[in-house]
Amino acid sequence: MTNLPNYKVACLCVLVGCFITACGAASGDTQTTDTGTTGTDTDTGTETGVVGGMCAELPEASEIGWRDNGVFPGEGPDSASPVELSELAEAGWATSVNLLRTVEPGKNLALGPASLQVAMGMTYAISTPGSDCRAAIESAMNYPALDDAVHVRTSAMIDLTKGLKLDASDDEDPVEIDMVASVWTLESTPIPADQQTKLARYGAHNNTVSSVGTPLRELVNCYIEDASRGLLPDFLPQSSPNQQWSGYLLGVSYLKAPWLVGFDENATADAAFFGDAGQSTVPLMREELDARYAETAEFSLLDLPLRGQDLAVAFILPTQDLYPSLADFTDATAPQDYIDALDSAAMTRVDVSIPRFTIDAQTIGLIAGLGLEACMSDFGATSLGAIADVFHGASVSLDEKGVEAAAASAGETFITGTGPLPSEYIFRADRPFIFVIHEVSTNTPLYAGRFTG
Repeated sequence: MTNLPNYKVACLCVLVGCFITACGAASGDTQTTDTGTTGTDTDTGTETGVVGGMCAELPEASEIGWRDNGVFPGEGPDSASPVELSELAEAGWATSVNLLRTVEPGKNLALGPASLQVAMGMTYAISTPGSDCRAAIESAMNYPALDDAVHVRTSAMIDLTKGLKLDASDDEDPVEIDMVASVWTLESTPIPADQQTKLARYGAHNNTVSSVGTPLRELVNCYIEDASRGLLPDFLPQSSPNQQWSGYLLGVSYLKAPWLVGFDENATADAAFFGDAGQSTVPLMREELDARYAETAEFSLLDLPLRGQDLAVAFILPTQDLYPSLADFTDATAPQDYIDALDSAAMTRVDVSIPRFTIDAQTIGLIAGLGLEACMSDFGATSLGAIADVFHGASVSLDEKGVEAAAASAGETFITGTGPLPSEYIFRADRPFIFVIHEVSTNTPLYAGRFTG
């Protein structure tokens, strides 16, 4: 067994909610924030040295009159009990599994459920009470409690996640983790004051621009690239923004951490992988290590800890020959089955074999997958307009040195200890499986996906 202190997990997810309006500014009392803060760029109002600060130097920033007006006024973060956070985590698992069932079954896929919860929570904050769209969001996100409770729990989840940072030590790399939330609107369509206080709970920055067009896309792409530490350049498509655009909701989550125990590169060897599309050859990494493990009649679950053991990566492997495909497995099992197995997993010695793989990024429309069709036809769905689509794209690479992942989604709207022991179990992932990167105490899923070969 080999300790690799430089073995890292780097993960990223972005969610952008894009709104376009055909009916002018939203109604309601509005509130603005002071933009003349110390240490800001005089042209853009954007602080240097923070997320997006590098973008203030772009000519597009002044061309469209970009200003970062700081965090929306209000209080945050909120506090929630462990039970409330666990219930929100269960909702994240349910949403993730639903998307694994409905989005391009049989293909490799990566998701960012925590980032999705942040961005959809902000969308919920500006949604119209009693609207079909609001009800659709509640259903899609499987909220355990509604209205203000959504913002309280999501705010507490953000605070919990950010608190998992660890400084570097003499022989270990740091655990870097962050969530960035921001709202982008035209100066002429400000967010109503009561909604601003809800967005403040997310720590959302209030960005305003004076015009729409290609410079806006370039600027927001720069912002996303900066927030993603360069992992997601040129995220927004050429078709965005539409000239009727009225706003973006942007959420970025980032994670980079070393494994508690790494893999020995010399132990990696080519092996057969029995994928849904047939047999292939993959480089299979192998290590004997201590990890949390559970078995049910339907699947085995391996939970590999990261440094600090507050974060872990769960691998869910269907029982061999029981299901024709991974899609059949996800259809036959429930999110609570995975959570129960995770809760019951015990530390033991496991002979682990996991493929080294890369899942290439692609953009997928999630309106149908989330069941948000009602938001497309309701021009009064939110204070910024109706939701035209929710796009998601992700990339995940896993090798002996770590996991590097990037994910992005965009919603477009219009308006409107005692020494080694012999391995007790063998976990050989030579067939399709699900993976979930999660916070341990509440099981909050930060990233999820599937590998089918």
